[in-house]
Amino acid sequence: MKINSNNKLRIHWACYRGMRELDLLIMPFFKDNFDSLNEKDKKLFSDLLENDDPDLFNWLMNHEQPKDAHFKRIISIIQESNKTRDFSRL
Repeated sequence: MKINSNNKLRIHWACYRGMRELDLLIMPFFKDNFDSLNEKDKKLFSDLLENDDPDLFNWLMNHEQPKDAHFKRIISIIQESNKTRDFSRL
């Protein structure tokens, strides 16, 4: 199902993934950064969430690059945001 980038509740729900590791990477980003994204990046983020968990995990962990190059921008934004997070308490 296509996620409308203006429907914050649906995007919030889509951030909950089947992998705990993804939840730890995506949910904090959504909570802390989504509102400050421009409309183009909000759309990229919502489009990114439509991908399968293994792909998202590999892209966010730099194991692979997405075939669709437009996702590289939002992945980079998420990765940069996560550099400032303390994952040691998890």
